[in-house]
Amino acid sequence: RDRKAFKIMADWTAARAIEFLIKAQNPDGGWGYAAKKTSQTEPSSLALVALNAAGKTSAAGGGLAFLRSCRLESGGIGVGAMDKAGNWVSYAALLAFHALGAVEDEKGLADWILNYRDSAYRLSKEEAAEIAGRFRYDVTIPGWPWIANTVSWVEPTALLATALLHAGIDPNHRRIQLAVRLILDRAIKTGGWNYGVPFDRMDNAALPLPSAIALLALGTAGFDESEPALWQAVEFLAARPATELSTVALGWTILALKNIKAAHEKISALTAELRGRESGDGSFRGNILETALACLALGDFRFTAKGRTRLQ
Repeated sequence: RDRKAFKIMADWTAARAIEFLIKAQNPDGGWGYAAKKTSQTEPSSLALVALNAAGKTSAAGGGLAFLRSCRLESGGIGVGAMDKAGNWVSYAALLAFHALGAVEDEKGLADWILNYRDSAYRLSKEEAAEIAGRFRYDVTIPGWPWIANTVSWVEPTALLATALLHAGIDPNHRRIQLAVRLILDRAIKTGGWNYGVPFDRMDNAALPLPSAIALLALGTAGFDESEPALWQAVEFLAARPATELSTVALGWTILALKNIKAAHEKISALTAELRGRESGDGSFRGNILETALACLALGDFRFTAKGRTRLQ
């Protein structure tokens, strides 16, 4: 009975949030990070994914047109229509293209992401050794950067890997395998991740948001509690009071735990905290990204992949 009541409350919260997203759509079809602000790729894409998951398709045409207006000749997508360089936010557009069934857009963007490089190829052996000695991670493992041809970080690597997996890219594609290797290599030894530097003269502390996003990537790739780094991250996040997590971290954490069966019991406290943050207008702080993430976290949405990544 309690579980049924809990689900009804979560559904009601998500329904109000969905209505907020529908009303907040801009005339150009996109969404800004707040209502009536300039449309941007990331909030537009996640709003579309959330609306599609809720069966609300009226916004799809305008949203797809906006995302297509952001496409570059290179095939990538930047932070908005005025951005002339594709970058990490392509993860969100790929999720949206997949959700809306825009097959050609999805394939073109996935191909671009698979060829989107960091700076690992530019480093000499001496430079790589110096970085390994100081920061204690393997900079020669290619991942994904925030901006092309710069250093890879945990969050863009995990977000792009998750989006590719969800879009149906083979879990054993070399770029996915390398992304998983990078995430495992950057893990904090006491559990979780920070932005990507586990050591700098001393052990660095893990942070909730990158830990949640890295955990999501590993779970989507098919890893479970038998992977020490994954379960250490679950315990790190579970040990943090839900009240101390940002709304974005709460959303990504819930979505990550959905893919880890042994951690499902830890979800209810997080969803209760997330529900309690909804504003009277149905939004979460008036923020489109936070509201869309909350809809996905509180609903039945789950990131999936066709198979499991098996490191070679």
